[in-house]
Formats: sequence, C-alpha cells, structure tokens
Amino acid sequence: MEPESELGPDSVPRRPLHARTRRFRDKVFIAVDNESAELSDTAAVIWTSVDGSRTIRDIAAVVQADYDVAEELALADVLEFVSEMAGSGFMEY
Repeated sequence: MEPESELGPDSVPRRPLHARTRRFRDKVFIAVDNESAELSDTAAVIWTSVDGSRTIRDIAAVVQADYDVAEELALADVLEFVSEMAGSGFMEY
C-alpha cells in the first residue's frame, strides 16, 4: 500500500486491522497476512505505542522516556521503524 502522504513527526501511524501480535518467551512477534517478524525491545515499544491516535512525535516521547535517550534520537528511531514497517506492509500512515 502506498503511503497517503510523506512520513513526518506529525504523521499518525496505524497497524492494519488484521495485524497480529504475540508474546512468547519475552519476545514479541508480529504478523500481517503471511509475513511475520520478531521485534527488538525498542521496536516492541514503538509497535505497542502505535494506536492510530498518537503521532510519531508522541511515540518518540514514549521511547525517550523508556530508554532515557535524546529527543532527536528517539524521533529518528521511530521514523525509521515506521517507514520500514510501512514499506513492508506491517503498518500504514
């Protein structure tokens, strides 16, 4: 699916309705259609923060608070993750 607009700090990412999330032995796995992925700890925080109402900037604030990193780094990480997930069909914005 092609993104509707350019991804930026005020974009609101959302997971597809048919996306599935599973936790198994302290790991987080996601699946959409026939594709699946294992998420790192940081990626899992981002994924679970995506609720269709929070902006990229809002989600970056969660990452910043959880990992005590600079705002710019958190924002860059969230933008990169959402871009990769959208490109793979795991997320929309």
